[in-house]
Amino acid sequence: MNLVEAFKREGHYARTFVDGDTCYIALGDQLFRYTDKIEYLRSVPNGAETTFIDKHNGRFVIGTRTGVYLNYSLSSAQTHQPLFEESVISAALYDREGNLWVSTVGDGVYFSSSPDVNIYTTKSGLALNQISALHKTKNDELFIGYRNGSYGSKNGSLINNIPIPTPTNEPVTQIKTNANGELLILSKSYLTYIDSINHKHYLRILLNDLLIDSNEVYLASNRTYKISTDLFYTSMGKSRNQLGLIGQDLLEEIVVKHRTNVLAKDSHGNVFLGTDQGLFVQNEGITIDLGKISEGLNAYINDIVFDARRGLTYVATRGEGLSVLKGTSVEYC
Repeated sequence: MNLVEAFKREGHYARTFVDGDTCYIALGDQLFRYTDKIEYLRSVPNGAETTFIDKHNGRFVIGTRTGVYLNYSLSSAQTHQPLFEESVISAALYDREGNLWVSTVGDGVYFSSSPDVNIYTTKSGLALNQISALHKTKNDELFIGYRNGSYGSKNGSLINNIPIPTPTNEPVTQIKTNANGELLILSKSYLTYIDSINHKHYLRILLNDLLIDSNEVYLASNRTYKISTDLFYTSMGKSRNQLGLIGQDLLEEIVVKHRTNVLAKDSHGNVFLGTDQGLFVQNEGITIDLGKISEGLNAYINDIVFDARRGLTYVATRGEGLSVLKGTSVEYC
């Protein structure tokens, strides 16, 4: 596996989005793209720091700490005005009808069916105005993760808020869907699994990230483990008063030197572990420190994205920019 490109801008998280053969990168208020080389595109107006970059119907959506930019052009100098410019934007997505949902930190959820904008807050049924995650299912149900660890769902006009297992101030960090379309809602200390018949199962576990494969589940915490998929699900409790725990004897530790923040698996079976001090990859029980390739891979890793068609891996960091790796397998020296 070879490092083919790296660049950095100190003090900023790198945000990435892959579209075909191109990776788009946001660093601070600056936007770049990578096809065969890093190319600067433009800056977000008013020096706004980006929180994410996405694309819908061929047009970019840029979230920042001072609003969201829709239909954003990366290739022209046209003027853009943000929506909700008083808000820190945490996520945005479009539903099946083309309606836009925008979640914020502290100002609730905005719903836009152009030209109207509806604002959902605690007055209209939200548990909190502090939203940390959004997820839309194939059935177009919207799940909302709150910053106190609870979550809710919106189906049509009905908002249903679900309390957390025990009091906590930890935000929902992710809402995931497994291969069967079932939901997993993560906070730092708890995981809630909603099965295909809408039964809820609970697990008490410290988690930074979760990777579910057909046979194994990888758990990123202060240490990194894997467990068989069947044992993972059967370890869960069936009520909030009986939280499941995974026995230490069921876990196989993946030894890395640091705390794992993000997990990803490519089409060749390589499991990438992004830690707070570097990038590691495991295959067939062997773990390799990719920080030996480049100093840029010794950084705090906050995202890993694959371009399977071209065999590229994009590694986004906090403070060391973006690294691009090329290769279909790990070369052991």
